[in-house]
Amino acid sequence: MKKSLILGWMIIAMGASTLSATEGLVAYWPFDKDFTNAEGTAAFDGIPAGTAEISSEDVKVGAGALKIADDTTTASHVVVMGDFVGPAPVVRTVVGWYKYADIDNDGSDVRNFIWETQPTWSLSFAIRDGGGGKNAQWFTNSESGSFSGTGPNVVDGLWHHAAVVYNALLGHVKYYHDGELLETFDLGVDNNPQLGQTGFNIGTHRAADGARNWDGYLDEIAIFSVELTEEQVSDLYEQPEVFNPLNIFTPEIATDLRPSPDSTDVARDVVLSWTPGHFADTHDVYFGTVFNAVNDASRANPLDVLVSQGQTAATYDPGRLEFSQIYQWRIDEVNAPPDSTIFSGNVWSFTTEPVSIPVETITATASSTFGVSGPEKTIDGSGLVDDLHSVNAAEMWISAGIPATIEYAFDRAYKLHELWIWNSNQLIETFVGFGGKDVVIEHSRDGENWTVLEGVGPLTQAPGTEGYAHNNTIDFGSAVAQHVRIAVNTVQGLAPQASLSEVRFYYIPTFATRPNPASGASDVAPDVPLAWGRDGREAGSHDVYVGTDANNLSLAGSVSESSFDTSAVDLQLSQTYYWRVDEVNDAMEPSTWTGDVWSFTTVDAIVIDAMESYKDAEFLEIWATWIDGFSDPANNGALVGANPAIGDFSPESTVVHGDKQSLPIHYDNSAAAQSEATRTFAVAQDWTRAGVTKLVVWFHGAAGNTGQLYLKVNGTKIPYDGPAGNIALAAWQPWNIDLTSLGMNLQSVRSLAVGIEGNGATGTLYVDDIALGQSAAEPINAWRVSASTDDAEEHILDGGVMESLTSSDLELGYEGNMAPAALQTIGCRWVGIAVPKGATITEAWVQFTADDINNPYHAQPVSVVIGGQLSPNPDTFSSALGDISSRPTTSAQVVWDIPQWMTVHAMGPEERSPDISSVIQEIVNQPDWSGEGIVLMFADNPANPSEGTREAESFNGSASDAPLLHIGFE
Repeated sequence: MKKSLILGWMIIAMGASTLSATEGLVAYWPFDKDFTNAEGTAAFDGIPAGTAEISSEDVKVGAGALKIADDTTTASHVVVMGDFVGPAPVVRTVVGWYKYADIDNDGSDVRNFIWETQPTWSLSFAIRDGGGGKNAQWFTNSESGSFSGTGPNVVDGLWHHAAVVYNALLGHVKYYHDGELLETFDLGVDNNPQLGQTGFNIGTHRAADGARNWDGYLDEIAIFSVELTEEQVSDLYEQPEVFNPLNIFTPEIATDLRPSPDSTDVARDVVLSWTPGHFADTHDVYFGTVFNAVNDASRANPLDVLVSQGQTAATYDPGRLEFSQIYQWRIDEVNAPPDSTIFSGNVWSFTTEPVSIPVETITATASSTFGVSGPEKTIDGSGLVDDLHSVNAAEMWISAGIPATIEYAFDRAYKLHELWIWNSNQLIETFVGFGGKDVVIEHSRDGENWTVLEGVGPLTQAPGTEGYAHNNTIDFGSAVAQHVRIAVNTVQGLAPQASLSEVRFYYIPTFATRPNPASGASDVAPDVPLAWGRDGREAGSHDVYVGTDANNLSLAGSVSESSFDTSAVDLQLSQTYYWRVDEVNDAMEPSTWTGDVWSFTTVDAIVIDAMESYKDAEFLEIWATWIDGFSDPANNGALVGANPAIGDFSPESTVVHGDKQSLPIHYDNSAAAQSEATRTFAVAQDWTRAGVTKLVVWFHGAAGNTGQLYLKVNGTKIPYDGPAGNIALAAWQPWNIDLTSLGMNLQSVRSLAVGIEGNGATGTLYVDDIALGQSAAEPINAWRVSASTDDAEEHILDGGVMESLTSSDLELGYEGNMAPAALQTIGCRWVGIAVPKGATITEAWVQFTADDINNPYHAQPVSVVIGGQLSPNPDTFSSALGDISSRPTTSAQVVWDIPQWMTVHAMGPEERSPDISSVIQEIVNQPDWSGEGIVLMFADNPANPSEGTREAESFNGSASDAPLLHIGFE
């Protein structure tokens, strides 16, 4: 992009997506609460299979996401039947978010499918493990041919967005990933390609055989009957809350409604909120309990549900609502004058919380039991289907005689609201009458002192038929109890025994619930506010306890709101904390309800800048935050950007330490005394909290770099304390700075600069993952082969013929038969070696992974000589004859008599080379060494010729098991 001076805010007259409202949405599965098609056509509702479930533990948009745990034996997926992607010729766009948990080595080409049409694969998207790692991959089958496209590597555990366009009318297929158009294929309109299908699988291959189903999360999957534009696909990716599939054509309406549509158990004091439409100036709020009224009302005919007209806030407080009530609401967005157009929104609903909820943890005992019909049968749900009970006596409690007593103990004291009783419901109930009639119900806090519950009349008899709904409701009047005892003195008939089918206790929720962070959460920021989504009923204030011992928490403070600021606690890094919230109301009895103990673990480091938030969009550019010398070259020779020479000022996306981006600084001190990139923080940062003692900056140099690296904190210079030549090392290195030794006030850090000084110094420096921590970052000392052409095989006795550079394995020794032409030399290349020139190598070895062990030649002796290419910047391998053996070799060499490999996928001592320190030492001692790469060759040992094979994984076979080079140095 072109770097320019930003003079002010741009006023946008129209939104990015300018299509008018259309019937272009065919189906949309938000997976917020179920598998329903939110577009409205029930025939396209999803049908779950196997382990497919709605989960709230990892969500991209809304309240839920589809979670599939791939067990490889069950076809875990969601299927949508119906001819909704045909007939031909058709136009279809399929979009969705995905996040993988694992890509298993199972199925066709190790593919795990996200979606695919039935019965053919006209619209298919998967993640494939192989051919260069775990990559996104699209497949399209049509009358004019088959097409496939490969997207980026997605081994990052992040949410990604995918889109496929199939346009038979215009004759093309388009593949998008994370909002970017990657490939376009020509279908050819003359062939009239077809997409006639009968269904759509979400989360598995079209055959739904269980071997290729997804393992992870999916969200917001939708199908359109039109081709979305590049802008619209980008909108879905960049602003998923605003541009969701329901309103991609209508950005004028309100979105991201809270509470989300069809929510249940919503707090009675909820405040409605929404994201305004793109052009909204004000909002009209309609709210009520009758759908037709909220749907039909307008400014001209408010129908008593237009509760706020022309408000500017994107929130509305309806006041305290009723329990268990369904409410309807609608937001109309109103454009600014002069047109003041009103865009009517959809009607959404939610249901408020019930007055009470069931007690879940109960233990039941009885004075006596008949046979297998023990007291636990009254609380285990046996015999209940949709709250209707069976007639099976084995699913009820039956006493050995009368009078009889059954007692219930809860895990804690509760404020009890009601008790539901399903009386005895055996088939002979109406003739014999086992059910309790005259009963005495008592409650106790301690199990010793009991209070009789007044007003309990005779229980109603059950009908003795299948599908019995409870017909006894006992009002506990908010009595506080941890124990309840029911004494049955008489029964409904002449039976000599007493019986109950089921009981259920409801309590008024007086405890704080829904902790945030969720209990057990990890990687929590040390400045996290502790919050809870629901106060205990009747709470006047909240006592918050925090500590590192779950059994010995200290009062951290009392608050009136539902969150607690932890700044005064000064949570430390890498520490597990326990906390609870006690609900307090001195006017009530009891005055305090002790809450559950929750936990979380804080992060190991506080990220200052991971360079991942920057985009080539107005005000989000990396150079707009890290200010360089663009406007002042006489005093600052730095330019931030991937390639400023051609006007590319975007973040670096190839040379990265973590995730996807780094900060590239091109510097030239010919005219200026130094080159700096400076970030100024909008809010001053405190670098003394959380036990922080270290600032870590990861940097990557380049061959030929000169100058002295330094940082500036609040304008104070901190010179790099490592070897000056490290700036020319083409590898990632940590710079660990001891903050306690700086003698600076670090409680208010407002600026951080990365600079290079030195007259005439030039080069390129990459910076990434700037963070605060309690310990120094360890230097990288292990590197894995990371490209398809970085491991190779040469048939040394067959004219130097090179095997395919995409081979799935590396055979040390022979390629699998004993013919002379099959004898191989193996070459491996590793890049970005963070070992300074002239460092002392203390240890070095190569770790292979066994690929196959089952043939006779795997048991025969193999011996190789390991040498290195004597070059400071070795090239990757090619198909040229003798490309491995023709390379200049170190004088140092190491013999490896390779033991037999006994276990497939083993990565142990037998698969590890001997120490090759002498070889690596010779390489890093080269005058021009800059860490750009190391090549090692594994040739047959002439003094002890190989007679067999050791078969190892290559990069193409399994990127995560490719050869690993380890180097220790000082």
